[in-house]
Amino acid sequence: MSARVRASRPTLEAQALVPVAQGAGIGAGVSAGTLAVAVLLAIAAHLPWWVPPVAALLAGLLAFAAGAVLLTLDHRRLLWAVEGVTRLDLDRDNHIGKPPAPRFTTVEVVERHPTRVRYCRLPLTDGELAKLARTVLAPGATFSRRSLPDGLMDPDTYQTVIERMLEAGLLAWRGRGPESGVVLTAIGRHFLGGYLESGW
Repeated sequence: MSARVRASRPTLEAQALVPVAQGAGIGAGVSAGTLAVAVLLAIAAHLPWWVPPVAALLAGLLAFAAGAVLLTLDHRRLLWAVEGVTRLDLDRDNHIGKPPAPRFTTVEVVERHPTRVRYCRLPLTDGELAKLARTVLAPGATFSRRSLPDGLMDPDTYQTVIERMLEAGLLAWRGRGPESGVVLTAIGRHFLGGYLESGW
């Protein structure tokens, strides 16, 4: 049996449909703003009635094209910089600028006889798993919340990690039940050991 971190594959929706929809939202916002300004200018300068809607349409199309291309090509750093200057959430990820690292890691557990694949979604980043590995794989260490570095996991997160690692076969009960505590299985030690070998 083996375990490895499984990278999430981007879907068609994430790669194309979502950026296009976000680009449309950007275009609509720019078009509305342009229309408002163009109407005021048209009134003040006595311009023809069709100037504001045409200006708004052109600005919206240009903003849509630029936004969709920018998002589809995933120029994240440039986008984050633009968000920082404009203070707008252009990619609709609920963050202005660079979002925090996702707090989960998906582990693929493969059993050889019989062949079976299970996925374990842990609410920890790679960096947090590396800290966990350095702690629980130290000589004489035990897998318990008391032995963990301060701030690594709150009680709810620790309980979730224990439950999911037990389900995936990365942990086992030390005795007959929860009161006995947990211990890393061979595959669990192999999985966490990978973080030490990779230099995290």
